[in-house]
Amino acid sequence: NGYFSPVTGLSSLINGTAKFSPAVAGPGTHNITYNYIDSYGCFNDSTKSVLVNALPVVSFTGLPANVCQNDQPYTLVGQPTGGYFAGIGITNTIPGEAAFNPAAAGVGGPYSIAYIYTDANGCTNAFTALVIVNELPEVGFSGLASSYCANIQSVLLIGDQAPNGTFSGQNIHNNGNGTAYFYPVQVGAGTYDITYKVTSLGGCSDSITQTVTVLSLPVISFSGLNASYCRNNDPVTLVGSESPFGSFTGPGITDLFNGTAFFNPAIPTGTGPHDIIYSFTDLAGCSNTDTMQVIINELTPVSFTGLGSSICANETANLTGSQAPAGTFSGNPGVTDLGSGTGTFDASITGLGTFEVIYTFLDANGCESADTVQVTVQPIPEPTIIGMPETYCLDALADTIEGSGYPFGEFTTPSNGLTDLGIGMAIFNPAVAGIGIHEITYTLTDFFGCTGDTTYSVEVIAPPVVTLTGLDTAYCVDAQAVTITGSPSLPGGIFTGIGISDNGNGTATFDPAAAGSGGPYAITYIYTNADGCTNDTTLYTVVNPLPVAPAHLFTNHNLYCSGQFTQIELSAPITTTDSVRWYTGSCTGTYLGSTTLNNVLTIEAPADSTWLYAHAVNGCGETACDSLLIEVIPLPMAPDSVYSDTTGYCYGSIQTINLNATGGYGDVLSWHLGSCDGIQLGTGNQLPIASPTDTTWYFAKWTSICGVSECDSVRVDVTPMPITPDSLSVDTSNYCIGTVTQIVLTAFGGLGDTVQWYTKSCGDSLVGTGNPLTITAPDTNETYYARWKNQCMVSYCTSIDVIVKQLPETPDSLFADHNDFCDAEFGVINLNATGGSGELVRWFEGSCTGTELGVGNPLLITAPIDTTT
Repeated sequence: NGYFSPVTGLSSLINGTAKFSPAVAGPGTHNITYNYIDSYGCFNDSTKSVLVNALPVVSFTGLPANVCQNDQPYTLVGQPTGGYFAGIGITNTIPGEAAFNPAAAGVGGPYSIAYIYTDANGCTNAFTALVIVNELPEVGFSGLASSYCANIQSVLLIGDQAPNGTFSGQNIHNNGNGTAYFYPVQVGAGTYDITYKVTSLGGCSDSITQTVTVLSLPVISFSGLNASYCRNNDPVTLVGSESPFGSFTGPGITDLFNGTAFFNPAIPTGTGPHDIIYSFTDLAGCSNTDTMQVIINELTPVSFTGLGSSICANETANLTGSQAPAGTFSGNPGVTDLGSGTGTFDASITGLGTFEVIYTFLDANGCESADTVQVTVQPIPEPTIIGMPETYCLDALADTIEGSGYPFGEFTTPSNGLTDLGIGMAIFNPAVAGIGIHEITYTLTDFFGCTGDTTYSVEVIAPPVVTLTGLDTAYCVDAQAVTITGSPSLPGGIFTGIGISDNGNGTATFDPAAAGSGGPYAITYIYTNADGCTNDTTLYTVVNPLPVAPAHLFTNHNLYCSGQFTQIELSAPITTTDSVRWYTGSCTGTYLGSTTLNNVLTIEAPADSTWLYAHAVNGCGETACDSLLIEVIPLPMAPDSVYSDTTGYCYGSIQTINLNATGGYGDVLSWHLGSCDGIQLGTGNQLPIASPTDTTWYFAKWTSICGVSECDSVRVDVTPMPITPDSLSVDTSNYCIGTVTQIVLTAFGGLGDTVQWYTKSCGDSLVGTGNPLTITAPDTNETYYARWKNQCMVSYCTSIDVIVKQLPETPDSLFADHNDFCDAEFGVINLNATGGSGELVRWFEGSCTGTELGVGNPLLITAPIDTTT
């Protein structure tokens, strides 16, 4: 029964024990008192003093919060002196001092570094600091080769930590984004170090250095090229200092691939200066070039005037050079240089042929230019008139005469009758020239401008006077032949013309039948006198044909529908001036009118098919009668009746039916579904089609080119197969036995004439028919089956369950899982019921009308504290 008096730092004051915590009590002297009372109520206590010494104050310096992996060891100094350091990477050197080596600690942290000190009282304290050892950045860079030639302009260096890091080294241009440029062309030959340094976000730096060599360029030159050339100078050979290596480029250069080249002054464009470059690459891959410039002196353009490409053999040309008074002429014996840039060319000295005339000029650069003209000395033309007779009759046709230089040359005459055509030809008209002798001159200037001429004489003679008698102006083709007479008749005249037979004595016979229908025919008498001059006279006659029956009779409308037209036109293809007369009945029947070559006959259109008749008539007779049938098509008429060979059948019992029509008129009988304009099923009578699946109307109509008739229709009745009801319902279910006397069964959906209701199974025990069906309510659960029935068949059944609840029965016995137990022995018990029937077991306390405890079997309840029923 002892206890400790409460005091700071003392705890767990139970059963005469306690815990003293110096840390809670704090530094200083503390009195601890134990009190005790014995069984007689006597009291006593005992007190002890305890001194709690303060902990030493400890710290150390020299350790940053963040260090780098490659930093030198840090010296740590503890206060007070005499303690020691502990932690990863720590090496104690002397009491109170240690070295922290980041490399030994390794990347990571924060690491805990502690300085521990024990004072003279034996009290120990520690000071702890955290340090993180940061990893060095991974450093590298790309873009730098081991060597470059001294003419490389720049090299881009890219650090692998870009955009961080900086580059350093000779002729390095830092871009400030982790990249830099190195300029070999500026630094010159030698070996250079280039360094890339990166400082991480933790402040740790690392660098990498690469060495590069800048190679000297080869020293080269070439020879063989002058400072200037004339444009027409010959090509020269250039030789490089490193031949057979190196290559030449530039305008006018042909590289020979052996360190030499040809330079052709004629090729470069313009005066220049033009760069000629010799290039060479040494074994180290360094290239250099040597460039020389060359001027191309253009030739002074020269020409001369006064001479064309040809000259006539009797001409002399005066020549003048474009650089006169400088320059000279030369070339052939016909050329004479007159000095001062002038000269002459005399074609009569050279004779015919082609010759060169040259004008030469030397400019201030010593370049010689020349203009050479080839000239052909052409002969003087000697023209003739081709095919011109010495005499013409006065009435002769105008004659076309031709010069030997056709299509060139000109015709002239001092008299009349000549028309020059300007193409080396002319027309000579004896009638215009008149009787007498006429001179005709042909002058020709050839392609080269050389001119010559010739003159011919021609005489014009008068023609004889001729007449013809005995010919009428018209005959029928079947008329007798007649004799006609020409004058004069001797020494000889001749007759020409269709139907003419010349009798050889100045007379002739004209036979109309031989001439044939036509005309007017020209009948000509031709007479030639002793001077060879001919004259003629012509009379005209017509031979009228007998009438010709037309090849065909035509109408503009035929084979048309009745009433389609009110008028038609009649015509007959004839090639004569005959008229065609039209009749009904026969060619002696009712006269309708006539047609000719250029017109038609319009009559009232017949309402029915009709024969028309026609024949041709002229002054020489009439033809046989011809006929033309005018066909008129009657309008289509609807069928008198339509029917199907089968109707009123059950769905699926018939595969095809035949559709039939009687009466009506038309070309095509068509059948349609649903309406007169519905889907066309086919054409023809007794049309077989697939039997319809339900009652369907079919329509028939006649069609011809004249239109479509009205329709007649037939209905094909199809009784559908019964369809299973979609669902069933009952107005009352899930009721207690004896509470319902009747129920109403209803079927939904499906198809048929009557609904049949069964129990036990589909089609087993018939309950009744009808929908809905009222029956006596069952006393037990029952399943009812319903199906549709018609004249064709019965459907499958759909079923519905009617649930009947029975009266509950008292349980056979009740028991608890724990009974006859002590108070508070159990917290809960389970109540159980066996036997009986019903949906739920309800539990009550005291009586069946007492306090309800709950529902369930078993039912978990709180264990009673007293005996309970």
